[in-house]
Amino acid sequence: MNKQVRFTTALALGAAVLSIPALAIAQPTVDIVDPARLVARGAGAIVSVTFTCDATAPTDQTSLSVNLTQRVGNSTTNGSGFANGFNCTATPQTIEVVVTSFNGRFKKSGSAIAQAFLSACHPDFFFCESAQAAEEIQIRR
Repeated sequence: MNKQVRFTTALALGAAVLSIPALAIAQPTVDIVDPARLVARGAGAIVSVTFTCDATAPTDQTSLSVNLTQRVGNSTTNGSGFANGFNCTATPQTIEVVVTSFNGRFKKSGSAIAQAFLSACHPDFFFCESAQAAEEIQIRR
């Protein structure tokens, strides 16, 4: 009898939780803009990223990181950059992120793999959503 009461209570609680409307932020989108611009003689590149979030949920705790990898000779040059502290809205926005190389220089021009990771959080950090993109882009002067 005791097991049946616990099962019935758990079933009722589960049904109640599932019936509560979700307080979720709609899935954000992120897109890497091609091409990236070489800066500081190859020590870095500026990568533009366009993103959007849900219009119904404020997301003033947004961060964006960008990784860039380019083949240079027989090895690869890697770099990363970061931006945070901006709002994410339903209107598409573009941010330029400076990606700094940590093992060499990016070439004057050529293809590279760019990865962008966006995290958008509700102001009280109760709920966060994220999006990512990876694509081949060109680096130009």
